[in-house]
Amino acid sequence: MPYDYNVASRITLDLSDEELEALGEVTRTGRFASVEDALKAGIRCVARSEAQGRGVAAAYRAAYERLPQDPELGAAGSDLLADIVEDGPPKS
Repeated sequence: MPYDYNVASRITLDLSDEELEALGEVTRTGRFASVEDALKAGIRCVARSEAQGRGVAAAYRAAYERLPQDPELGAAGSDLLADIVEDGPPKS
């Protein structure tokens, strides 16, 4: 059954004390008007990041299909990209 994005749904979350404190902090500082706004912004951020990661991975796949490189180099690049998408860029 497809989800109707025009209908709001109430959900229940179990959050740790640290997570609750972080939400309280971003609302106390005025960054977000409410905990609900902060959570919705977080969901949008995760969704955007996931979509970008899928787009980058698809672009790499397409490029390697058009211009194959040394198999070991291609595998290393794919592994590095997967690590970056999962963990973020390497810290310097």
